[in-house]
Amino acid sequence: MKKEFLLQIKLAVKEAVAEAIGEAAQKKPKYYTRKDLCDLLRVTLRSVDNYVDRGIIKPKKVQGRILFSAEEIDDAIQGGKLTKYSHTK
Repeated sequence: MKKEFLLQIKLAVKEAVAEAIGEAAQKKPKYYTRKDLCDLLRVTLRSVDNYVDRGIIKPKKVQGRILFSAEEIDDAIQGGKLTKYSHTK
């Protein structure tokens, strides 16, 4: 009886942890900063500015900060407009 109870608790905790991890993984930033984009795309700040100048990505001013919609950036990456830099030899 005690063993069954412990097994039920263990299962309930395991399910709760898996659910919490899944929810945390689904949460992503609504906006990227220029620095976030540099890290994500593995490029310099100047490259991000070039993308803006060429109209590939559009910045938004939010409370005086220059930000980029995470949804638009993710779509641009998936659509091939933006690519993550990778050094090849």
